[in-house]
Amino acid sequence: VVEWIMQELSQTFSIDGHEINISASIGIVMGEKSYQTPDDVLRDADIALYNAKGKGKSRSELFTHEMREQVMERLELETELRRAVQNDELTIHYQIISSLKTDRVVGFEALVRWNHPQRGLLQPSEFIPFAEETGQIIAIDRWVMEKACNQLKEWQNAYANLEPIYMSVNMTTSHLTQPDIIGFIQSIMEKSQLAPDCLRIEITESAILEYTEENAHILQQIRDLGVQVQIDDFGIGYSSLSYLSQFPINGLKIDNSFINTIN
Repeated sequence: VVEWIMQELSQTFSIDGHEINISASIGIVMGEKSYQTPDDVLRDADIALYNAKGKGKSRSELFTHEMREQVMERLELETELRRAVQNDELTIHYQIISSLKTDRVVGFEALVRWNHPQRGLLQPSEFIPFAEETGQIIAIDRWVMEKACNQLKEWQNAYANLEPIYMSVNMTTSHLTQPDIIGFIQSIMEKSQLAPDCLRIEITESAILEYTEENAHILQQIRDLGVQVQIDDFGIGYSSLSYLSQFPINGLKIDNSFINTIN
């Protein structure tokens, strides 16, 4: 039945003289005595449809109870993550950045962690992708930037005799393209009283290429504030230097895959 439906939908049809082609993803649920209402059946069919779309276009998936459990886990994680931001369950670990020439500390990179009440300390890979998917990454990004800038200012005040040090923070594409991003960065600089050249914003190589013209303009505005911009994990995406001239970039962080084999 599914193959027949897909075959029928794949045929070209005409709307106002224009030829249209479509494809379909289909979620399948088998009738069970446990279903009490049509809404219960549609709910599980929708869950199967979600799984079909997640695996690519023009697919079908048969609902399993494990799928429903995964959805419930995701909903629980989303609620927990939102609560984590509100309840200060997030924490920042600062990775030292040192100069090979002087062997001195020149800066820090702010890395967020989640002190989960039941699961313990979670690494970014365990919750950041989900935060990006649900849109909570913007609140997390902003929390990290504000905390990190305030912390750096405290260190600068406490160790005024040291050479200037900077703070690197990561920024996702969804955050970069927020309408108020420039105003937000300005407000952080003003509140923390941190010099703009002490902040370095790191974006991924793929992020700047998703919306090339728009992102280039935003990055230039960030540079105009005096803040430096770096590409993080360079080498795992396009791995080309040719496009970098299109963007106002201060530096590159080369991915480990490029340097691990260097003797």
